[in-house]
Amino acid sequence: MVLFLVGWFYAVPAFGLDDSKLAQLKRYIGGVAQKIGSKNTLAVELRDVVTGKVIYSRNSDKSLVPASVAKIVTSVSALEVLGGSYQFPTEIFVDRKPGKNKGNVGNLYVRGYGDPTMVDERMWFLVKELQNLGVKSVDKIVLDDTLFLDPPGPGGHRAYDSGLGGLTINHNAYSTTIAPTSSGQKGLVSPTLGAPIKVVNNTKTVPGKRQRLSLTQSPASTSYKLQTLGLSNEGYERISRDPITITVSGTIGENASAKTYYRSAPSPTLFYGEIFLSKLKAFGIEVEGDLYRGATSNKAHLLKTFQSKQLALVLRELNQYSNNITAGQILYLLGQDENGYFSREKGLDRLNSLLKSVGAEGALGAAEGQLFDGSGLDRRNRLTVSLLTKLLVKAYSDYSSGPELVSSLSRYKRSGTLKDRLFGKGDVRSYIKSGNIWGKTGTLTGVSSLAGILQMSSGRRAAYAIIVNGGLSKDSSVKIERNIMEILVGAK
Repeated sequence: MVLFLVGWFYAVPAFGLDDSKLAQLKRYIGGVAQKIGSKNTLAVELRDVVTGKVIYSRNSDKSLVPASVAKIVTSVSALEVLGGSYQFPTEIFVDRKPGKNKGNVGNLYVRGYGDPTMVDERMWFLVKELQNLGVKSVDKIVLDDTLFLDPPGPGGHRAYDSGLGGLTINHNAYSTTIAPTSSGQKGLVSPTLGAPIKVVNNTKTVPGKRQRLSLTQSPASTSYKLQTLGLSNEGYERISRDPITITVSGTIGENASAKTYYRSAPSPTLFYGEIFLSKLKAFGIEVEGDLYRGATSNKAHLLKTFQSKQLALVLRELNQYSNNITAGQILYLLGQDENGYFSREKGLDRLNSLLKSVGAEGALGAAEGQLFDGSGLDRRNRLTVSLLTKLLVKAYSDYSSGPELVSSLSRYKRSGTLKDRLFGKGDVRSYIKSGNIWGKTGTLTGVSSLAGILQMSSGRRAAYAIIVNGGLSKDSSVKIERNIMEILVGAK
């Protein structure tokens, strides 16, 4: 894959967008701008990836809300700083090695570095490794999430509003599935296995296929505060394990499909600890004490370092599925200080320094940009399409980051958030041409964006960026983006 992309990098003809296509592009964008009026802003830029010269631009220096194309900045920074082979570690420490005292290791410490790829399946492998290393019993579990300084909690109840943390699992979100049983009986309610959840089931199965269900959580994720129950002799905080309560109400038809709700976990640390504890017990590893929180003891022995997927694969998930939690975790990773701690502020400094390197000058201005998060959710974010194309050209020309950045992006009719978007006439030729577009999408209310790399109808590659701000519907904005892409790759 990498060798193919390196060849693909420079095997380009020595000519740009032909005059007829450029004229077609100008006519189309000019007509759209006139139609959408002054209440909406359409910014477009196309830049040759080899020469860095602008092929076409409109409103290229207007600072606009970028939505999730901001993840391109996060991705480029991560590849520049860490490289595609980087892996997030999770370190397991013990008071004593399992070969002594019949497999009892004393306290077991889990020190997290923000691995966004930790999910149930991978935690099974982690716990199995501990069993293979001879761990048979544990006094206490100490959750060490202290390397992340002041991580934000959940911003709402939706899964993409989940909080961040040094220890994360399942993107800090839990699922609850409701399935029908027999008419007149309660539905079957199944929350994430091992999560600290109490279920109040007020559902009823009825004839037919209709669903009229609702799910509420108490306390709400945004108001939840992790409670502690005093200190252990070693100074660790004992975590209160009072569960959250979810109440499921309404009716579900006995012939209906199961319905799954996804919600943000109120406390990432407690969520991680409960699931970890349940898996230890599933493997027959006894835990005599409770869950605690604190920094790993200096006297503890490193038993196992469990590595995440490589960063190149993490970025594919980030960009193809626009995972906001992964973006937030990477932002923290980029903000490590000289003492080994991670902060959001230092991560943002690194992102904005990258923007300065391609033209931004710090304080917001007509031709500048600034980011306030790594995901694009923050509406204070501002980018110009000029900054985006410059950044894409910079990354594309770098052997160490270009192939991995491009392969992380979605493709029309093939992968990620572009997979289900219409393109061309739907015939084989249109399908082939649609594969010449790699892109990151972005959507907020009143905002739509698309940026990436494409091969034009001439055969030459270009970086492109499109941002629409104003009151256009998502469908209208997506149609504009699609029409521009079709012109550029010769499908229109």
